[in-house]
Amino acid sequence: MTRIAQDANGNEIQALRAILPTTRVSLAPINHEVNRIRSSTTIVRLVADTTCWFRVGAPCNQDNGAFLPAGVVEYISIGSTQTINCYGPSGSLYVTEMS
Repeated sequence: MTRIAQDANGNEIQALRAILPTTRVSLAPINHEVNRIRSSTTIVRLVADTTCWFRVGAPCNQDNGAFLPAGVVEYISIGSTQTINCYGPSGSLYVTEMS
């Protein structure tokens, strides 16, 4: 049986667990689709070492994507058949599937 961790006051600690390894995606000034590892993943953590844009389920560019500043951690929800698309001038986007 899985037990949920509790803090010193007995309150449940809600947390996500990373499914390793993290996927490194090279950014380029063209749309790039991120490969999915598992169809059962519904939460993904994104962080980039440079400013970029991302979009779920459709091609992405800086006019239609969600802005992701460098170094900011973003958690997003995705459906079992959806993909993540990214766009950026250069650098890397790190994608970690969560459970």
